[in-house]
This record gives sequence, C-alpha cells and structure tokens, in this order.
Amino acid sequence: MRFVLPALAALALASPAFAQQKVVDTNYGYSYTIPAGYRVEDIRNEVGAISQLENPIHLEINEGTTTRDLEVGGTKGTLQWLSTIQLLLLTKEVATVLGASPHDLRELNETTARSFVRTFNAVTKVGGLSLDYQRSAKVKVGGEDALAILCNASEQGISEYFTARLLLLPRSQDNKVYLFVFGALNDEYENKVKAFDKFMASFKFLKAPGTEKPAPKPKPVPTPKPKRKK
Repeated sequence: MRFVLPALAALALASPAFAQQKVVDTNYGYSYTIPAGYRVEDIRNEVGAISQLENPIHLEINEGTTTRDLEVGGTKGTLQWLSTIQLLLLTKEVATVLGASPHDLRELNETTARSFVRTFNAVTKVGGLSLDYQRSAKVKVGGEDALAILCNASEQGISEYFTARLLLLPRSQDNKVYLFVFGALNDEYENKVKAFDKFMASFKFLKAPGTEKPAPKPKPVPTPKPKRKK
C-alpha cells in the first residue's frame, strides 16, 4: 500500500501467488501465514537503499483483484498496492523521531497512540499524508503486548479516504520496534481487513533453541479393575 512509502509503488515486481502458505523466517525470528489471495514481495533491499526503514514483510494482493487505478502526481497506484500487509522495523533513530522508541511506548494506551499519530503527521505532512486518529486498544501480537491504532487517512492528490490500521510492538528482547501496517479505501476496508486479521493471528515469534518447554509427560492411567460378578 502507498500508506508508508509512496515512492515504493514503482518497486513492486510480479511474483508467483501463494495461498495460506506458512513462512518461517529464521533471520528475523518469526513465522506467519500468507493469507489466501496474497503473494509475498521481497523488497527489503530496495527499501534499505532509500530509507531508514527495514521492510522484511511485504504481502501484496494478487493480480486480478484490483477494482480501479488511482493516480497521484503522475504516478499510478492501485488498490492492489493500497491493500498490502507490511511489517516495518524502526531503527532507533526513526523510532525516536516518531515518538515510538521503547521509552515512548512504555505505556500502551490512548495517550501514547494519540502522541504517535500527532508526531507521525508532523513528519509526513511534507509528503501530503495525514492520519486522523479514531481509536486504539492494547492487543497481543505473537503473545506479546502491542498497541493497535485505527485512523482515517488522506493523501494529497487522492480524492478518496483510507482507513489505516497500525500496530506498534516494542520488543526489549531484540531492542526493536515492530510496526505492522495495513490500509484500504474506506468503502472496501471491512472486507479487505479480514486478511490482515488472519495474518496478525498467525504471526508468532520463534523461541530460541533450548528455551522450549518440554512436552508434559503423559500420566499413566491405572488399569480399571474387572467388575465382580454378583
């Protein structure tokens, strides 16, 4: 989706479609399932070359499901791009600028959410992107605490409004801030967000070798005594 980095739209390349495929990424230490109707796009090298954000997960909706094209500043985008599912890893510097450092996210509440959106808008206003905070909630992602933020979104040059879902997850284990992003046009959001919900439910952090709890030993079941005949 064009929500985070509009310039990346031109980097999307065609790749085979995947449906309900589980991915285990040992480099980053997590697993997830690609929702039906989506395909994976590996654009982390391109993103790293033009920004301070790592984009290890970029799932794009399959060809053939786009309902219309949009044009912004001479650059064409599509609903296929707008409906992507992304995970971005914030560097310490970017997280601090956005008010999303582990220190800023000590309290995962509405005050923190509003502060993040306010700071985000101040950073992105030059590009014409604006978020309108709606509500937030503390949630679990992979069994860990995270902050979900729902916003209306608008972008200069696009007449239609978006609904954006952001999830912020600070992890002391690897000193990173995980930012999950999804957005769709308002009139399509309720239908398309179902895939994002399934993706988030499937997302799990891998346990370090040797830390797994052993499976409980089965307790022996006593053999029932035969009933005496009367």
